[in-house]
Amino acid sequence: MLIKFNNAASDHAYEPLYIDSDWIVALYEEIIGDIRRTVIYGGPTGTTWVVQETLEEARKIINRAKDGGNVA
Repeated sequence: MLIKFNNAASDHAYEPLYIDSDWIVALYEEIIGDIRRTVIYGGPTGTTWVVQETLEEARKIINRAKDGGNVA
């Protein structure tokens, strides 16, 4: 199932980002100076995606998708 997030990559900020829920391996928060950002890790080659959602928001979105809920 594809899950919709808001992209946080500088070139694509706030654009929709759809990630296959089966590809998500880890979710973590990265702190760089005073900036906190949520990173999703996974994919067939070990890719990372930076999203606008907080760590807790992203966790809830992923859990809803895994439970069969509509998240898009």
